[in-house]
Amino acid sequence: MRLHFKNVGERYGSTHIINLVETHGSEAVVGDKYRDYVANLNSNNSGLPQIGWTWFDFHKECRGMRFENVSRLFTEIGNVLDTTISYTEDISGTITSRQHGVLRTNCMDCLDRTNVVQSGSARRALESQLRTLGITLSSCTTDWFNIIWADNGDAISKQYASTAALKGDFTRTNKRNFQGALTDFGLTMTRYFTNIISDFFTQAAIDFLLGNVTSQVFVDFEAEMISSDPSVSLLRVRQNAIEISSKIVVADDTESIRGGWTFLSPREPGARAGTMVEKVLLLTDKAVYMCAFDFALEKVCAFERVPLDAVREVQWGTYITSTLAASHVDVERNVGFLVRYNDSEEDRLVRVNTRSLQTTPKKEGREKKKEEEEEEEEEETKFWAFKAMPAGSGVDAAAATAEAGSEKDVVRSVVRELASACQRVKVTGGDVVSLAEAKKGTGLVERWGYAVKRLVWA
Repeated sequence: MRLHFKNVGERYGSTHIINLVETHGSEAVVGDKYRDYVANLNSNNSGLPQIGWTWFDFHKECRGMRFENVSRLFTEIGNVLDTTISYTEDISGTITSRQHGVLRTNCMDCLDRTNVVQSGSARRALESQLRTLGITLSSCTTDWFNIIWADNGDAISKQYASTAALKGDFTRTNKRNFQGALTDFGLTMTRYFTNIISDFFTQAAIDFLLGNVTSQVFVDFEAEMISSDPSVSLLRVRQNAIEISSKIVVADDTESIRGGWTFLSPREPGARAGTMVEKVLLLTDKAVYMCAFDFALEKVCAFERVPLDAVREVQWGTYITSTLAASHVDVERNVGFLVRYNDSEEDRLVRVNTRSLQTTPKKEGREKKKEEEEEEEEEETKFWAFKAMPAGSGVDAAAATAEAGSEKDVVRSVVRELASACQRVKVTGGDVVSLAEAKKGTGLVERWGYAVKRLVWA
């Protein structure tokens, strides 16, 4: 600790720490120790300049992805940024002001917290510098600034995910072009190659021989042509996703969590077809939340909140999304449900994480108003679609299956919880996606891709 801050001091000058971990729970254990060590360094005449310290519980202060609340932090440390740290100004070779220190941000297992605070401090420094030139940043468009910090977050996240996100051109410009389509094609091919060549099939066979997994691993492999690492506890990974989501998206401290689950769901809310991804479903005493969660980065990408009194119907039954393997068409294992809700409620909330201070609804301005008018005319009820996770092959997954029951039992249990929480909900039975519908939706390219994978591993 002493050597580290000695090095930082020699390189940058004074240091002011912004500690972004939680003040309660498991993160507080590390935060408390960090605070105590800093206090010890400041009091034992270690020869180091005094280290500044601010503890800002980011998850608590910015609940509900209200990243704009980070302004409270800059109100507290504004004087430190403007005077103690400042910035260097060189006018025609003459240094008129000099930066004297650095802001050191830290958190745990979360890119967003550090990136948001760093982008906020960078924006404040930029505004201060432009102010001396008589330029007010608020009078200019700031899209470029958000893009810079989104790029910064993407660059770091590539260390965790092998490729950048698809449709990046649309995310940044709201326009789709030919170049963006070509880029996505390259990314898709890269991911496809990785899925085939970098598979863990050999490891799955070894783990089966060692007794680490059951024969279910080969059924799962036939279905997806990939196998999971049995050393990773998916139970803990998913429970962690539920805990992180509940901390971030539930903004009201008085809102009590009734339950949280992970389900497969179409990537785009409300669509039955397309790529299925794991999403987090939260139920509180006031609302239901659907969270798009990045398991590699352990972050909430977006969430949608619907109050309980807006939920109209829960329909559950067979949910088949593919017909490529025998396990795909097993009606006992492929079960799911729809949550239908009234979209005209004013309390409905959608927030998307842009990895900067900006967390915005998916639709804005005239486009949103036009859509709302069209929806009012059509009087359509929207829905979320969820499919039960398949029973795993690892030891912890087998234990979870024994405790929770089959996929159908899991869906029944969640439907009962939703019916109990929602006063006016109607529970109905019926296929979410039948076998006949699934056969129509399984395209030729998908069949070819699966056949190629089988050929490779044959």
